[in-house]
Amino acid sequence: MEVKVYLGIDWKSRLTREVLSEVERILASSYGFNVEADVMELPLGDTDPEAEDMPVIVVNGRTIVKGRTPSAQELLDALFEALSSEVGETLLGFPLLGNGEESEEEVEV
Repeated sequence: MEVKVYLGIDWKSRLTREVLSEVERILASSYGFNVEADVMELPLGDTDPEAEDMPVIVVNGRTIVKGRTPSAQELLDALFEALSSEVGETLLGFPLLGNGEESEEEVEV
């Protein structure tokens, strides 16, 4: 999963960095899943007109946040949605853990 985060030097970007750190901690401790976000800091402060669009969070090429700080739950939901679309889902909605192909071994019951 590719996560890119563009931050300015404004308060929304600083808060977004804290939310991102919390989400990374939750994913690692509760799910054993490490997300390495590619964070780019741009020299845009509160007075720069372009800072209105900061922060920007892009997951797998799709912009999920632009110009505001997401909640931890919103960010977690977006990451799980991206993960499930990456690996597929079973009929019950659980992510497939393998590559989605049938196993060569047959299990007798």
